[in-house]
Amino acid sequence: MLFLFSDVLLVARKKSYMDFGSPPRYEVVDWAKRSYICVNEQAKAENEIYMVLLENQGGKRIEMVLVPPSQNELTRWTSALNPPSLSSTGESIYETWDCPQYYCSEPYNAQQPDELTIDVGDVMKVMKKTSDGSLGGSP
Repeated sequence: MLFLFSDVLLVARKKSYMDFGSPPRYEVVDWAKRSYICVNEQAKAENEIYMVLLENQGGKRIEMVLVPPSQNELTRWTSALNPPSLSSTGESIYETWDCPQYYCSEPYNAQQPDELTIDVGDVMKVMKKTSDGSLGGSP
């Protein structure tokens, strides 16, 4: 069983001594920082995910093959485990938990379909900064 958080991946298994009717309990058997996870893109065609923990909690490299029960689960886990990629040099992409926030001091009316209208006092999370200085994010 995998539990993916914003900054860490937990590998767990169900505890075998559960009481009847009680919610399931899990025991963590391994974990790694999300920045130390590598996923093979070609494994999607084989309905499996080849994942490498470059450094687990013990400082070791661990390789594992995950076989999700459906194509939908395969797609969801592959996209969740892969970090966003940069389309050109000079861009920055921030993790949701580590993105800078900006306080709007002047209103802005969207002029393009992919722009946001923001008002004074709005706080924006910047998820992407491009080489031309444009910022991408969400309120």
